[in-house]
Amino acid sequence: MHPLILKLLKKRNLNLDELDEVERETYDGWQRTLSEDLTLDTLKDFCIDQKDTIEKEIVKPDNSDRKNNNLIATLGVYMSIIGIMENTGSDRIALIKHLESLIK
Repeated sequence: MHPLILKLLKKRNLNLDELDEVERETYDGWQRTLSEDLTLDTLKDFCIDQKDTIEKEIVKPDNSDRKNNNLIATLGVYMSIIGIMENTGSDRIALIKHLESLIK
């Protein structure tokens, strides 16, 4: 497991087996992103996939308000990252900085 993800899970008092489907997909995507040689295109594809997954999850009528609030916040993060990549050509460093900010 990548050290940044491990720190984030510890900070949030979570174990991998406690993650729901959307959270697990996000975790798996982060693991892939941080463990492979990245290009701007692979990172952008990952963020778009995550955004699409969240958009499908957010419309479920049985979601709690807390879950929807978390999904909305996460969706905003991914949309911001995509926007940065499209406008400035950011790379892997943008994701690492974002994850570090979540740990603080």
